Amino acid sequence: MRNYNTYLRGMEQGNSEKLFFLELLDLNNFDRIIDFGCGKADILKACKNSRAKLIGIDIDPIMLQYARENFPTATYYSTLTKEMITPKTLIIFSSVLHELDDYWNILKEIIKNTGATLVIRDMRFSAKEENISNENLSKIVRFSHPKLLADFIKRWGMKTDKDLYHWFLKYSYVDNWNLELKENYFGFNFEELLTLGEVIYERNYILSFKQCKVIKDFDILIKKPTHTQLIIKLYKKEG
Repeated sequence: MRNYNTYLRGMEQGNSEKLFFLELLDLNNFDRIIDFGCGKADILKACKNSRAKLIGIDIDPIMLQYARENFPTATYYSTLTKEMITPKTLIIFSSVLHELDDYWNILKEIIKNTGATLVIRDMRFSAKEENISNENLSKIVRFSHPKLLADFIKRWGMKTDKDLYHWFLKYSYVDNWNLELKENYFGFNFEELLTLGEVIYERNYILSFKQCKVIKDFDILIKKPTHTQLIIKLYKKEG
């Protein structure tokens, strides 16, 4: 069972990174703004000064209750449908695409050819993989919680720097470990997503607070980007 307080605190740490689009888009150009996987609606709340209709989507009824209490003026649903989307719709996917698993195949059909604009902020590892150095491997073995690391290696392995960075992003979620362990943070096919529209903004980067924590906990400097910010204008099928 998810510890919601811990989960929400963890999500809040990246709020400033998730709101990057506010400086890049005029929200008044959209008729509606949909936050898919809205959590407790902090992102929708940051969009409250726009004239767009604000909609939150979350499959978790407990999260929807948090959202309604935090920002009651938005409209909330448990599913996203194609009928909700027009070319003047902004859809926000913030730290949620990596959780989709097989649902991506359904979601892709819902959003494709709608002409909507997507804002995406998520984990992404697209650099060429290299084997972990013996020095870094010895550091994580020395400083990691043995059971958590054993769980991770059994599930995901620990051979490349992609595995190492996956561990860095995951190891601190102790209270929700059984749930976090199952998620493949770098499993989402961004290359397929990019075929659905035109990329109008892209930034790949490292979370500063995560980098500081990894240096403190392991004496290892994260060098390759682990996160991405994207804005994509989806193609619109005519007729």
